[in-house]
Amino acid sequence: MRIETRFDHDLVDAAMTDLQLDRREGLIAWLQMHRAELHRLEPVMAQLGANAPPVISPLIDADLTALGVNLPVLPIDRSAMHLHPLGLTYVIAGSHFGAKVLRERWRLSHDVSVKAAHHMLNSDLMALYWPRFVGLLNATKPGQAETVAIIAAAKACFNGFGRSFELANQEQQGVQVSG
Repeated sequence: MRIETRFDHDLVDAAMTDLQLDRREGLIAWLQMHRAELHRLEPVMAQLGANAPPVISPLIDADLTALGVNLPVLPIDRSAMHLHPLGLTYVIAGSHFGAKVLRERWRLSHDVSVKAAHHMLNSDLMALYWPRFVGLLNATKPGQAETVAIIAAAKACFNGFGRSFELANQEQQGVQVSG
């Protein structure tokens, strides 16, 4: 799956390169992006039942609260319900690999409010879940159509994060964002 999604993954990683997680504005943008996307994706991943990944949106809410950000109630968003939960979970659970790099950037901060927003970046929930997910994926043995659906969901997930990041980054920089 990594080969099939490499291009999409690289685009998101490139966008993240410019984030300054040691600054309040950069961390807020990163957290808001994750909050919006997880709001769409966690209900789909929950379809995996006992094999679903840990719910991490409360960690994001705690960090945004620590940064003094008001948390508006997000509207119900069913736009991801057609996506395969294993593809989404591949991206979300695998994000712990990149979080190591981001965590190091965050640690450079001298801002007390940024340091108080430590829940998401210091969480090992996805790292602990990853071996279980790999076992689940290997045991699934999907057919051709399901494999295509899983890969399409992973690509859609990467692209959704890319769009959310662009919007959060533009808002952070004060650029007018059109619908």
